[in-house]
Amino acid sequence: MSRRNANFTTESTEKTFSKCLRVMRGLILLLGMLPTFALAQATQETRAFDAAIRSFQLATYDRAQNELATFIEQFPASSKIPEALLLQAQCAIRLKQLQAAQDILTTNAARAGVLADQYRYWLGETHIRGTNFQAAADTFARLIMDFPTSPRLLEAAYGEALARFRLKQFPRVIELLSPPEGVFRRSAKMRPDDDLVTHGDLLLAEAFVEQRQFGQAREFLTRIPGERLSPDFKWRRQYLLCRALLLDRKFDEALATTTNLLTLAPASGEADFIAESIAVRARILEQQGELEAAADAYERNLEPGTPVARRRQALLKTVELALAQDKPAEAAQKLEGFLLQSSEEKGTEFATLALGELYLKQHVTRKGAATNDLQIAAGYFDRLITNQPPSSLRAQALLHRGWCYWIESKYPEAQGVFRAAVDTLAGGEEQAVARLKLGDCLFQQKDYTNAIAQYRMVATRYSDLPRVREGLIELAWHQLLRASLELRDFYAANEAIERILQDYAGGSVADHSLLLAGESFSAAGKHSQARALFSRFQQLFPQSALLPDIELALARTLAEEEQFGTAIQRYEGWLARYTNHTLWPKALYNLARTHYRAGNDTNALLLFTNFVARFSTNELAPRAQMWVANYYYNANDFLNAEKSFQMLFQNTNWSGNPLAYEARMMAGRAAFARQAYSDAEGYFTNLVNDRSCPVELLAEAFFAYGDTLTLQAENPPRLQKFSEAKEAFSRIPQLFPTSPLAPAAQGRIGDCYLQLAAQDPKLYDTAADAYRLAMQSRDVNIRSQAEVGLGKVLEKQAVLRPPPENKPLLIEARDHYLNVFNGAKLGEDEKPSAFWVKEAAFAAARLAEDQQEWHVAANIYRQLGKLLPPVQDMIGKKLERALEQMRLARPNPL
Repeated sequence: MSRRNANFTTESTEKTFSKCLRVMRGLILLLGMLPTFALAQATQETRAFDAAIRSFQLATYDRAQNELATFIEQFPASSKIPEALLLQAQCAIRLKQLQAAQDILTTNAARAGVLADQYRYWLGETHIRGTNFQAAADTFARLIMDFPTSPRLLEAAYGEALARFRLKQFPRVIELLSPPEGVFRRSAKMRPDDDLVTHGDLLLAEAFVEQRQFGQAREFLTRIPGERLSPDFKWRRQYLLCRALLLDRKFDEALATTTNLLTLAPASGEADFIAESIAVRARILEQQGELEAAADAYERNLEPGTPVARRRQALLKTVELALAQDKPAEAAQKLEGFLLQSSEEKGTEFATLALGELYLKQHVTRKGAATNDLQIAAGYFDRLITNQPPSSLRAQALLHRGWCYWIESKYPEAQGVFRAAVDTLAGGEEQAVARLKLGDCLFQQKDYTNAIAQYRMVATRYSDLPRVREGLIELAWHQLLRASLELRDFYAANEAIERILQDYAGGSVADHSLLLAGESFSAAGKHSQARALFSRFQQLFPQSALLPDIELALARTLAEEEQFGTAIQRYEGWLARYTNHTLWPKALYNLARTHYRAGNDTNALLLFTNFVARFSTNELAPRAQMWVANYYYNANDFLNAEKSFQMLFQNTNWSGNPLAYEARMMAGRAAFARQAYSDAEGYFTNLVNDRSCPVELLAEAFFAYGDTLTLQAENPPRLQKFSEAKEAFSRIPQLFPTSPLAPAAQGRIGDCYLQLAAQDPKLYDTAADAYRLAMQSRDVNIRSQAEVGLGKVLEKQAVLRPPPENKPLLIEARDHYLNVFNGAKLGEDEKPSAFWVKEAAFAAARLAEDQQEWHVAANIYRQLGKLLPPVQDMIGKKLERALEQMRLARPNPL
């Protein structure tokens, strides 16, 4: 409809220009009195200008454009230059070179002279054809204001109304076209037979429809005299009347009008009018629930000669109606039958595409039931994608193939196909969908930066498409927000929030987006900014179902900033207000946790205990029970701690919860702490034999199991337990060689072999090897323990050799002790282990005493007292004895 409008205004200009040209040719005949040279020049100038005019009239606009450019270059002083420039701009418009036309008209506006209104009019045309409707409306409005006597007033008035209609400024359209005293109606009286008047009338009626003023629309349409309407205008009037009735839900009356509509359509000579008449009748029948009759009506548009797009629409509707009647087999049969009947007909690809869409929809509807619908759909899409020559529907097939991959969670494959769809689709809604899903694939693969780029393009490039603006852009900004938050790009996140709140405050994701952003800001430590967002939420969405979530999140920001008193008040107030809310358990848990962080352990214990009693099936209950158990453990109440840990892993409501394994581990530690080693062994054995035990906990369990066995072996001495402990410790470097516990386990293996070597001295070498492996640890405590252990091994081996053969072993043992005592092997910034410094000192001093090196022993005790003042009492008598032995060993001076 808009194309016809634009063509009409251009044709009207050509008629006016031809009249002017005949007048100008008459004037040229009066120039015979000019000198011969001037006459020849004028004749050459006129001939060149007339040639360009004829080319323009023949619609050879490229030729006319070149001839006009030559004329302007050859005769720059000609009085016809303004007209030539105007025609040159019109050629550019006809050749769709809109920017070039704008440049000509704006650059030369000062030279337009009496054609200034024409320049302004055609500038408006360039804007409206380039879909810059606001600029078009403003340009036509200024023409009417600046040139009140212009012959272009009717065209300008209609042009402004059309531009504002495209801007959805329907009240303004009615203001422009309806009043009798307005420019359009006054100009229409002067040109009553002009097609523009009818165009304006129909546009006014359509504006009434868009404003849902259906009565006014029908009344106005019936007043338009039919005798002056061409066949196509008669159809358009009837179509608008039908549409007004349909939107007003007067289905019976609308259906009655389709009879006349179907009669008028063939007279118009427009195949699209015939197809739309059939389609609108079918739509009315469909809305009345007469699905069989609607399907029969749509099938009329499957006949040969119907435009391909209409045939595709009709086929899809018949399929959709079959599906609506739960007849998927019939729908598939229709499509497959159509393909068989039209196998030689060009353009049947749309049926192949529709079959793919049908099977894809069936898969989604059946929610992944055990069928091969998805594979069948993919096969149809692949057929179109790989067709040679390439199918005209390849781009749509790529889009749907991407959905197949997406449903299967094959994100890299989906990404490739969606990208191909974006590159192949020529803009529009489908390209917007493909680009959004391309962004989603990148998001799923954590490529957030490139995902943001795709979401931003969806949000900014397709805003002129109503369905994209209403359905996708809001989602694109929400996804951009999520990706920005993943990158901690809070500037981009703020931008997304502002756009959502500005354009989609009443949409489906605005409140969710604001909550998500606030929680992410809070998680990033930006608590004050989070609270600002939450406060804004409360102002914008006071009735939102998410308001309790917001208030709870706001209280959490206060707790995170350690404003515990205020946070506790908020939580308590929330619990009092929302007594039946699903988040009530979470609020109670957060209140208990805040009391704990505030140092109110007694209150926390009471709240966590009550939480477990009331909400034993809640996902937070295991964590609450773990807190209670840890409370008793840290208070050295190991019996109650053990019972509390038992409650966690024995509760069938929490089976499979990762905390159950940790609770069993801690129950073992509690039993170990109260010296119930047999009970502890049972807990740890259960863990190391459980294949579901988390890997990070398994190494700890083996270590604790080994420790428990060694303590059971020491009192009374039982070498079998050391052997079992050695096996437990050995599993750690075998199964978890990179675990931080692996070096410590080597040290404990050395301890076990040291005990076992009492029966088999050959195992001293094995113990020494284990200690040397442990000494490679980065942990100074593990290295120190291993080096002291190695010293003990060397002492034991020295006992097996007679003096003085054992002397080197004893010296080596002493040196290992002194390495730890003196910190000889400490790394940069490492601090010695106080416990092992003490142990090494006592071992080295004892060894010195055994060797009668009393001065060495005395020096070790003195230095140890300076390093560790708390051991002064322990070393006092030892130092005195060493000093006494030194005095006794001195030679008598007499």
